[in-house]
Amino acid sequence: MASTTTLGTTQVTSTPQTLTATTIKRTKNDLDKDDFLRLLVSEMQYQDPMNPMDSKDFMAEMAQFSALEQMRNVGLQTSKLLTMALLGRQVEAEGHDGQSITGTVKALSFGTEAIALIVQQAAAADPVQVELDKVRKVD
Repeated sequence: MASTTTLGTTQVTSTPQTLTATTIKRTKNDLDKDDFLRLLVSEMQYQDPMNPMDSKDFMAEMAQFSALEQMRNVGLQTSKLLTMALLGRQVEAEGHDGQSITGTVKALSFGTEAIALIVQQAAAADPVQVELDKVRKVD
């Protein structure tokens, strides 16, 4: 009996004999820790009871998971630190509707997955929120 589970951008098909992962249409940039844990649980659930996963292999996967999580946290903290240097700077970015936005960074918004700049345009009364990856130029 085969079981198919979608984990973000990876489709996992497993039978008692095999476990395969196939990349499908990407809906986000990369797999996160929840996807990794679901894949690990599926791996354990459908392993052959006569030939279970070696404890060394399991520990190696857990160590990789821990290292991956730590690297992700370091990357996020580094991005936040570097973004703070943009406060008070002039930026040019692409807005939500595709038009160019130019203004001064007044504040920052740190979400769980993305960093946004609050940009005050010279001619506008209200500031505009712009995603960090939409910034094209910093003066």
